[in-house]
Formats: sequence, C-alpha cells, structure tokens
Amino acid sequence: MGLLLAIAVGVGLWTRESAHRDSNSIAMLPFDMQSKDPDAGYISDGIAGSINNSLTKLSVLHIIPNSVTQNYRGRAADFQQIGKALNVATVLSGKVVQHGDDLLISIELDDVHTGKQVWVQQYVRKVSEPLEVQNDIAREVSPKLQAQLSLADRQKMTLGSTTNPDAYRLYLKGKYYTAKLSKDGFDKGIDYLNQTIALDPNYAQAYSQLAYNYINQDDWYIDPRIAGPRAREAAKRALALDETDVEAHVALAIEEQWYEWDFSAAERDFKRAIELDPGDADARGYYSWFLPPMLRAEEGMEQARLLLKMYPLSAGANGNLGSVMVFAHEWDQAIEQLKYSIHLRRLRRQRQNLRVAQSRL
Repeated sequence: MGLLLAIAVGVGLWTRESAHRDSNSIAMLPFDMQSKDPDAGYISDGIAGSINNSLTKLSVLHIIPNSVTQNYRGRAADFQQIGKALNVATVLSGKVVQHGDDLLISIELDDVHTGKQVWVQQYVRKVSEPLEVQNDIAREVSPKLQAQLSLADRQKMTLGSTTNPDAYRLYLKGKYYTAKLSKDGFDKGIDYLNQTIALDPNYAQAYSQLAYNYINQDDWYIDPRIAGPRAREAAKRALALDETDVEAHVALAIEEQWYEWDFSAAERDFKRAIELDPGDADARGYYSWFLPPMLRAEEGMEQARLLLKMYPLSAGANGNLGSVMVFAHEWDQAIEQLKYSIHLRRLRRQRQNLRVAQSRL
C-alpha cells in the first residue's frame, strides 16, 4: 500500500506543476528485475501488479491495465513515446535490484508532455519484505496524501488484500507462475495460491487469481468438468470478500457462459466488471466475445472497437477485434485486422530480442 500512496503523492506533485492534461491518467510499466535468481521476476512483477490493481480501484485515477503495459516491458527510456501512444499524462516505471537478501527498489514518475522527471524515490529492503516495503512508505507519505484521497478511497486501496507478509509473498509467486500459461506454471501457481489461502483465508485477491488459473487451464490441461466448478468456487469466495474484484467477476462470467450456459448471469458479471473498471481489457474483450453467440455480433464489434480505441497499439486489442469479426463472419475485415495484430506482435518480439542482445554486450 505504501508504494501505492507514494505514487499518488507523485501524481499530486505533477498536478501542481502542470494542467495541460488529465493528471490522473497513468501508465505503469512493468518493473525491471536485476537478480542472479532466474525466478526472482515474481518480486518485481508482483509489486508492480499489486500497485496497479489497487490504483485501479480508485475512481479518481485512470490506470492503463497490466495486460496492455506488458507490451512495453524494458522500454522505460521511451516513456514519452509510450505515454503518447497510450494517451496518458504520466508514466510510472521502476527497477528492482537484488543483492543477496537485499532489494533496492527505484520508482520514477515522468511527465509525458514535458519529458521531465517529476518524482523519484529509492527504498532498500529485504527480499522477505515486499509487503513491509509498501507499509513503510505508507507511513512516510500518507500525511501528504490525505488531502487528495478520501478515507473511502484509502480503504479501497487495501480492499481484498492482506496484512500477512508471508501470504503476500506466496500470492506474488502464485500470480507470477500462473501468468506463464504453461502446465508447470499453472501447477506451481495453484500450489502457491493454496498456500496463500491457508495462511490468510480472507485474501480475496488470492481467490480471484486461483479462479483465473483454473479458467485458463480449461481445455489445455484440466477437464472442463473439473476446472469450471473450481473456478466458480474460487471466484465466488473472492466476491464474497470483495465485491469490487474485477478479475473475479470476469472469471465468474466466463464460467457462467462456458460451463453453465447461464447467459443472463454471465452478462451481469461482464457488465459489472466493466462498470467497476471500464478500461479493463479482459472484461471488455471477453464480453465482446460473449455477444456474437447471443446473435448480437454488432454489439460485440462495438465493444471490441471501444477496447481498440482505448489501446490502439495493443496487439491484443487488435487481435480481439479481428476475432470478433470472425465470429460476425466479416471475413475480409477479420483477415486484415488479424494481420495487423500479428505485425504488432512481431515488432514487440523484435524489440525484446534486441534488448536481450544489447544486454549481452
């Protein structure tokens, strides 16, 4: 929570210095991780992801979702180009350097319009203290932030989270491995998330991540008759603890559509997720897929185009529209749209390969 509050303070500083754009629009790039441990990426990805998810709960802020900013991993130096492409006023980037048991966490907020750095901070903590890092920073900066966020806003930032540092570390690992979308990653993700829930049975985000894990394993590695009920149970537990959990609403909506054929319930959960976060790419993307089978293909394309309008350079958003065009039998348009999505993915892969080559020089 502390990193989250510190970021909001940085945004406040930027607000006082500039009024040319909506100061509440932020793109948070994936944090860079420097460590000899090949699996240490869960630390940087986890901290950045937790901050992003918590900021999303604040109606006063417009946050670009992780699914979009992942395309810009390792490109913090290009923050002005990225910020303009995503139509945001500020770009937040970070770096985590591990030396043994010590972590050096550097956070930077930059103004897209002027190209100037408006806020930077560094923190030194132990590998075992990712949650303590946020709490420490909260104590340092919360007095400055109180004028900008209401009590309700501050409570939203921690809703569905945990105060148990061990549970938090296990959750970060569970989320990190689940995101690999591999059999081994899913298995490790489930193991870590179940350990998380054992330590803190009231950790809503752990349940929603578990639901996400089972939804994504369906058809690939787990029989749908097993994956569906497990995803539903986890999503329901998450929402019982935090009704505002967007990821849990999306997972439940997919389960209701794919397994139960309860299309009315599925649409309610898709719409609730979009209401909670209109910019969530998964919520709007899966909803756009939901509509064509309901004989509402035009509505599906409208949702897909809204998503693309928000993230025009996202390969995922472009591919999503192409997929909906396939569902709508708009074959020629679909081919061109999907070709462009492939082009964007190739460019991203080329940039990644170039960064890897440069890092070895």
